[in-house]
Amino acid sequence: MKEEEYEEMSQMDFLNAKQLTILSIIVLLVIQMIPIFFSPTPFTEWMLLGYTAGVSTCAIVGAILVQHNADKITVMYRRAFNKEFYMTIETLNEVRKGLEEEGVNESLPEILGLMGAWVKAQANPLEPPTNEELGVKQPTPYDSEEELFV
Repeated sequence: MKEEEYEEMSQMDFLNAKQLTILSIIVLLVIQMIPIFFSPTPFTEWMLLGYTAGVSTCAIVGAILVQHNADKITVMYRRAFNKEFYMTIETLNEVRKGLEEEGVNESLPEILGLMGAWVKAQANPLEPPTNEELGVKQPTPYDSEEELFV
């Protein structure tokens, strides 16, 4: 990712309370203006009542679903972004800042990738293969070294 993309990702904006209130007032005004354009009859009154009840019911169901999903996201967030995650990110940031101070900017992604591979290798050290796994036979016994060079 480019630096601009990281900046954009870290500055995500959501609807705040003021914007949500203004949006709600606009929707309310539009709905309240519907009867102005139609002459009131018992049928249109029942239709608007049904519409209002339907919208209210959908809003309640939607709020319940949103809260349910927010609870699931909270559980996943807490599981993924734990203390070790933040400590690792801080360490990598310190390494990145140190490398930038040294003037190593062009190959910074490659260096960080190599460091990540090194850390993984240190976390899970490999055991060397045994002779049997490599297909190496046990040497035959000998009495003198002259037998080896015949």
